[in-house]
Amino acid sequence: MRDHRKLRRAPELVLSDRVQHLYPGMVANVVERMFRVDNPTPKPGVRRIFNQERKRSGVRRRDLLRDGWTGFRSFG
Repeated sequence: MRDHRKLRRAPELVLSDRVQHLYPGMVANVVERMFRVDNPTPKPGVRRIFNQERKRSGVRRRDLLRDGWTGFRSFG
């Protein structure tokens, strides 16, 4: 019964539009920018890359934090 209570928010999180459509593209762009070599210009930091891609993807910080908290409570 504890598992049912703990995982009750997991289906709506996993099946949400943000998790299914926005986050995969955003994460792929962040990783691609982290490992791309653009010599001689230095790369910005990971935090700056992440924030730029988050804004480009149209993900609000509030939604990202809410989904992270829901995922932590469900799966953590």
